[in-house]
Amino acid sequence: MPRPTEEDALRKEAAAWFARMKAPDGQQSRFAFEAWRRADPAHDAAYRSIEQTWRDTALLAFTETGRNRSLDSIRVPLHGRPQWQKIAASFLVVGLALGLGLFAWRNLSSPAKPQFANAIGNPRTIRLADGSMVTLDTDSAITAQLGGPKRLIHVLRGRVRFDVAHDAAHPFVVDAGVGEVVARGTVFDVDMTQPSLSVTLYRGAVDVRFDATDGQPATINRLAPGQRIVQADSAMNTAVVAAPTGEDRWVGGMLSFDEAPLSEVVKQANRYSTNHIEVDTAVADLKVTGAFRAGDNEQLVRALADTLHLAVRRLSDGDWKLEPV
Repeated sequence: MPRPTEEDALRKEAAAWFARMKAPDGQQSRFAFEAWRRADPAHDAAYRSIEQTWRDTALLAFTETGRNRSLDSIRVPLHGRPQWQKIAASFLVVGLALGLGLFAWRNLSSPAKPQFANAIGNPRTIRLADGSMVTLDTDSAITAQLGGPKRLIHVLRGRVRFDVAHDAAHPFVVDAGVGEVVARGTVFDVDMTQPSLSVTLYRGAVDVRFDATDGQPATINRLAPGQRIVQADSAMNTAVVAAPTGEDRWVGGMLSFDEAPLSEVVKQANRYSTNHIEVDTAVADLKVTGAFRAGDNEQLVRALADTLHLAVRRLSDGDWKLEPV
């Protein structure tokens, strides 16, 4: 249970969301709001509390003025209203909550806090306010700032598929820490799950700019569909290669491999589950080809054992280990 100071902070955060969702453009933030609300039962409870405070001002709740939420037009006669002080106090509480909420909403829009996040599990797709579709892989997060001259997305972690709505007047810029991608209407992946940042283009065209490092200038590369660019250790050390066949299936929850080492297959599969698979070093280099449903490691470990003729040992923490027979 949150401590008093934590409760105050959470109530302010809930008030910020309440203010934002009641704003004329509130529906543009619906996905971000629902993600925040589902992230923790305390978030939902705090938001319901703010809603209840709003409803408790009964004079607002059941009048045309109340439905329009026009506080300035309300005139409450003092005569014959023994509860008017309580109603006024309720108005004050709501006013303070909304004021704090508008302030906190600006903080919520900061790149330091993810607006869209996906926990460990299957990928999920969201629609941004500009119509672009974004698919977040397991354990991935982004922020989105769409109101300025450019549409700016910060990838905080994980892997993300972008299907960008065309808008020539507002470039779509994805910041991935050590580099950025500029697009106007295209489909591409940004992957931060490996030591090296990679960008894979599936449709359209993008310019990929890697930041200058160690006194070396920044580099800009334009990709064609089917190409991937990988940054190794500096802006000057990048490679454009053909995108591996079938790897784009991850958006549908499928993992595809072609002659991949067993250790790499297991590493990728473990990203989607809290129950992990371990591999004995003696069999780590065995090659695997095939497609598997992400998130079901129990089924995967059985399939790998049958295909590669390996033994499966259940570990004390509930994980599995693949070993020689």
